[in-house]
Amino acid sequence: MDEEIGWARVASLLDAEGCIRPHMACLDIRMCDKDLIQMCFDVTGSTNRMTERTLPSGKTQYGIYITGKNFVTKCLTRMLPYLGERRSKQANDLLEWIRNSPNKSKK
Repeated sequence: MDEEIGWARVASLLDAEGCIRPHMACLDIRMCDKDLIQMCFDVTGSTNRMTERTLPSGKTQYGIYITGKNFVTKCLTRMLPYLGERRSKQANDLLEWIRNSPNKSKK
């Protein structure tokens, strides 16, 4: 898969199924499609483990958590051109918070 297409796909999943946590260097995407979560791992190069939980419906939900100020900055910067208006604002707000927060080299 072309690298830019990969980042666009991850951005679209973050836009639809993800969460940008304000004032915390953490992004997460959760869904029942394991292959899409695996694609997110492959594209981002995440070293976090894939999460799994059983929903009340009996389906398995998979998730990726992107953490660490440097890694979140890298990922958001790559995804920003492909995010919708609402998530772009959240992404820019989080990037600004990371730039202004102490201990920039720490997670």
